[in-house]
Amino acid sequence: MEERTDMEIIKPILFFSVDILDSASYKSIVPEKWGTDFRGFYQEFGDIFDEKCKTLESSGHSTMVIPPPTIWKTLGDELLFYANINDAKRHEQGCDLVFFYTVAFVKSLHRYNEIAHEKLKKNEHAFKVKGCAWFADVAPESYPKYGNFQIEIGAPPNSENSHIDFVGRQIDIGFRISKYSSLNRLVLSVEYCILLLRDNYLTLKNAGLALYYDGRKPLKGPLETLGYPLVYVEMNDRFHHSERELLSEKSAPADLIELMELLQEYLYLTNGILYYPFIHKEDRLFKTEPFEDEGRRVDP
Repeated sequence: MEERTDMEIIKPILFFSVDILDSASYKSIVPEKWGTDFRGFYQEFGDIFDEKCKTLESSGHSTMVIPPPTIWKTLGDELLFYANINDAKRHEQGCDLVFFYTVAFVKSLHRYNEIAHEKLKKNEHAFKVKGCAWFADVAPESYPKYGNFQIEIGAPPNSENSHIDFVGRQIDIGFRISKYSSLNRLVLSVEYCILLLRDNYLTLKNAGLALYYDGRKPLKGPLETLGYPLVYVEMNDRFHHSERELLSEKSAPADLIELMELLQEYLYLTNGILYYPFIHKEDRLFKTEPFEDEGRRVDP
């Protein structure tokens, strides 16, 4: 039987996390209805995200339809999605799927928070949300040399539905960097940023998406001593944007070319803990597949 190649095994996946802001406070303010509101959030945000993906227009591109992401699971106040991007480098219309998922997610966060803002102006109870997005190379758990696994959890009794779960180093990092997200900061992982930046310097600017760099932040785990580069999309919530303007706390967007170089160099500094996201054999970032000879480091 012919051995499968890494390209046939790996599933490059984008993960999206949306989290309720100040959820503990909301529970105490509206103890009689917070549960109903949270259940509504699980459904409503998913519907908004689906809609933004179905038909998405962006400056410089024709109308684009992308597959809505799949709901992974809920973790209390957090809702998680994932999207398999095996064909992410070039969509049939010549557009980058990573870019379009990013735009759709940003628009979804904006829309949900705009609805909440209008309710708050009317003295109605509402909460806003924050987001985080990351990338992971995922393989079946039967391939132990890979760092992230997709696990199929058996269906409960009398049910035909099994559950997909994901575990691994890049999955853990995604959850850990999400603590740095806020109403104004959609935090992106290093690998996600590399995928987003490599073909989209001009497209990001045309879409009005600015990336910011806030230095290396403490992160538990194998990268604790090195720190982790914090890159985020500025979300510009109305209230907090005005407050920062008045306090003169504005920061400048990162130079995208310099940011890309910094993130690529950071991957080398991790000494194999992290590696270049690998999607296509012909990808210009690679000379070899990332797991050849059991190695984790890839020369660009």
